[in-house]
Amino acid sequence: MDGFEGSHCQTDVDECQSNPCKNNGLCVEQVGTYRCLCKGSYTGTNCEISNDSNASSGSGPLDGSAVKVDDWLIAVMVLAAVILIIVGVLVSCMLYNRRKAGALGKAGNAPFKERANWQMRTGHGTRPPTVLRASPALPEPVSVRQPVYAEYTLEGELFELQSSTSGISNNYSS
Repeated sequence: MDGFEGSHCQTDVDECQSNPCKNNGLCVEQVGTYRCLCKGSYTGTNCEISNDSNASSGSGPLDGSAVKVDDWLIAVMVLAAVILIIVGVLVSCMLYNRRKAGALGKAGNAPFKERANWQMRTGHGTRPPTVLRASPALPEPVSVRQPVYAEYTLEGELFELQSSTSGISNNYSS
C-alpha cells in the first residue's frame, strides 16, 4: 500500500518493503512515497526504462517512438533554420540595395555632385545661365554665337547649313 494507514492516517507505509524498483535499483523511503535510485543505464520511476542501444532499436519499452519523434523534431528544426537563413539573406540584400540606391540617388549611378557637374559642363538637363549685370558701369556683354555646321541629305542632294551672326547661307553641291 502507498502512503499512510491508520484511523487518522498517522502511520507511514514502507513502500520499499515490496521492492518496487526494477533492474537492481535502490529503493529510498520518503514520507508518503518512495524513490528509486537506478543503476547503470536505467531510468524511470521504477528503473524500468533502458537508455542503452536497445531502446533506440525499438526493442525497449518505448518501441523507439521517442527516437522517431526526436528525428522528426530535428528535421523540422533544420528546415526552420534553413528558411530563416534564406529570409535573412533576402532581407539583407533588400536593405543593402535600398541603402545603395539612397546613397547614389534615384536618377543614376553617379553621386549627385558628379551628375550636377556633368550637366553643367555639357548643358544637358539645365537651363542656360542667366547673366546679371553687377553694376551699370560695366559694358553690356556681347553675345557671340559660334557657327553651327550640319549636313543634311534630301532626295540625293547634299545641303550644308551654316549659321553665324552675319546670316544664314545655303550652298548647293552635288
